[in-house]
Amino acid sequence: MSVYEIITDRIIAALEKGVVPWKKPFTTGLPQNLVSKKEYRGINTLLLQCAPYSAPYWLTFKQAGQLNGSVKKGEKGYPVILWKFTDFVTKNTNENETELTAGAFSTKITGSASKGSKRYPLLRYYTVFNVEQCEEITYPTPQSIVADIVECENLVKKTGCTIKDGTEAYYTPATDTVTIPKKECFRNMESYCSVIYHELSHWTGHRSRLNREGVQRVNFGSEVYSKEELIAEMGAAFLCAHTGIENNATIENSSSYISSWLRKLQEDKKMVIFAAAQAQKAAEFIINGGKNESRED
Repeated sequence: MSVYEIITDRIIAALEKGVVPWKKPFTTGLPQNLVSKKEYRGINTLLLQCAPYSAPYWLTFKQAGQLNGSVKKGEKGYPVILWKFTDFVTKNTNENETELTAGAFSTKITGSASKGSKRYPLLRYYTVFNVEQCEEITYPTPQSIVADIVECENLVKKTGCTIKDGTEAYYTPATDTVTIPKKECFRNMESYCSVIYHELSHWTGHRSRLNREGVQRVNFGSEVYSKEELIAEMGAAFLCAHTGIENNATIENSSSYISSWLRKLQEDKKMVIFAAAQAQKAAEFIINGGKNESRED
């Protein structure tokens, strides 16, 4: 089973239980490694947030031992992915395919490449455990996030995005504008923030910004369109987490909504990982006031 399948199957399992990872509120902070204090990113954030623990702190089996603690017997860990640049030996198998080998690992990519050794990013994963799955581990008391509607409004204003009043919410690439109903039309401010974050995530994909294919070519129902919608969903989740906004508003027609995503993720096992990476970039672009300062780690 590939890393893509392992991670996607976890997300699918959550959806089958009625849990939508990108709709779950981050009430006690983003998941982070207890030792390094670094927050997890991309799909790792959503995957760990789905776990049934109140503490946002995670660590590896080895780290638990280094802290003079241990993982409780019978506990199962959670996969966390990372990209590692690996030296591959390249060999053309035909005009449109190249075989890459590194030790016992072998894979094939589309397109020809010159012979020799080249570095390619390889998706790997390792296992982490929540501190609540461990014994004899001391950790800080989780601090609840305080929702900040003012910060949401300031974040939107800082982007410089042109926003128009309307009866529906959508982003128009041709005019590079976001249309959204007035605040008083929403049942609460959390819903308003979640929706505008979704549309702003689309806005980052304009060719003058992050230049995503799904924003340039809007073919409703296509694979590219579906991926762009997932990016916007996840981008909104990251932004809600940043400003302490709960984005677990009731999903209209939730069963059909979940069924739709289940079908798409089952058809494309790579979609959720790549969408989460793009969503992270979109969220950081907005947080940085419309500047591309995304971290690569």
